[in-house]
Amino acid sequence: MAEVDRNVAVLLYDGFTALDAVGPYEVLCRVPGVTVTMVAEKAGRVRRDGADHAARRGVRPRPMTPAARKRRARNFSSSR
Repeated sequence: MAEVDRNVAVLLYDGFTALDAVGPYEVLCRVPGVTVTMVAEKAGRVRRDGADHAARRGVRPRPMTPAARKRRARNFSSSR
């Protein structure tokens, strides 16, 4: 059976959930013969849920503490 190249489009729209777009992209882009493209109604930025709403409410991410940086570095180096 011959392999067939496939084109997959991931639709982005105002208020989409990032994981709903990134999850399928991350999986499908690794499949041989599959080309994944993000598409929207028009060119330009598309607002996702979560971060935009949090910024409007004045919620900001907290900086990483030195202890958390060490843990992350230790976990990253042990996973390789």
